[in-house]
Amino acid sequence: TDDPGLGKTPQSIRAAELPCQVVAPRYLCGQWVDAIRREHTNAVIAYADGTRKERDAILSKRADWYIVNYEMLATYDMPTEIRTYINDESHHLRNRGATQSKAARLVENVNPTSRIYHLSATPMWKSVADIWMQCHILYPQVFTSYHTFVKLYCNTLQGPYGPRIMSIKRSMR
Repeated sequence: TDDPGLGKTPQSIRAAELPCQVVAPRYLCGQWVDAIRREHTNAVIAYADGTRKERDAILSKRADWYIVNYEMLATYDMPTEIRTYINDESHHLRNRGATQSKAARLVENVNPTSRIYHLSATPMWKSVADIWMQCHILYPQVFTSYHTFVKLYCNTLQGPYGPRIMSIKRSMR
């Protein structure tokens, strides 16, 4: 959660164990290709861009780095045997009910020994609860239940539709 410009991208590229899949908003995918090329000039990069047919063909080939956008997680066959997942702008995975958040959790937790990195300068958006899905993707055995998370980490008020989150508990900061 470093501020913008402090080097999250190069740090994660250096820390990645290959093969690696980078998931980013569409507008950042090209920048990832450039950043990887700066660090690894001979890397085989599969940048899933173009038509559906072209993207499927790109993802079916063997590569060191696979670059996909968030929308592709739920609708494309992702490469297997990935050792590292990097989710850039991971606050896009904050909604526990969203298809792309659920798809990230499923795809990235197939192999329990894979590394998962979330990069974001803005991990929480509207609510403390928005961080739960990101934690669930990183540590599904620890953050198993949203409701347990809220009870343990959040101050709540009972509302007509259930608990309303007010803030993070001081003891949990």
